[in-house]
Amino acid sequence: MRVVLLRHARVLVDWKKRYSSSGYDDENANYDRAPVEPLPPIDMAIRKVYVSTLPRSAATAAFLVGDKDIEVTSLLDEVPIRSFKDSERHLPTWLWNVMATLQWHAGSSRQRETRKETQRKIDAFLDMIEERGEDCIVVGHGIHFYDMMKRMKARGYGGKIKKYMRNGEFREFVVEARAGKTTGEKR
Repeated sequence: MRVVLLRHARVLVDWKKRYSSSGYDDENANYDRAPVEPLPPIDMAIRKVYVSTLPRSAATAAFLVGDKDIEVTSLLDEVPIRSFKDSERHLPTWLWNVMATLQWHAGSSRQRETRKETQRKIDAFLDMIEERGEDCIVVGHGIHFYDMMKRMKARGYGGKIKKYMRNGEFREFVVEARAGKTTGEKR
């Protein structure tokens, strides 16, 4: 079975250098609704495409893979981060991002999802595609994909894991499939 991970196109949002907590949360919400930069199509023989529920994922699929069998699933949704604390003080954007990510890793109730919850979603998604046993393109998100690549490697998929995927970049993974299930799973 061949699985191609494709990170969504660049989102057309200009982040400021500093935000208050409410400003940071508002900009994250804006990012989730914003359009993406158009990209030229890629030619892949794979018909099945999975996208997250976020508009940037479906828009990227429309640009890059065109008229394919597209299935929307919340199992691919971006890790939803929010400000790490309430503050009117304007802090650097990088600090909001780093602290929110650390809270996500630590399982803080301040974040809408914990890393363990993200990993459960990834496992549910991988179980689903392995059960179906068909080649597919998965259009999704950066942090989510990094965790997904690690889970895929643990299940016996061959492919290159790299922490950071650029917007519009794709990475291919292959696992031997037999009767709707993969072999070499390590759970």
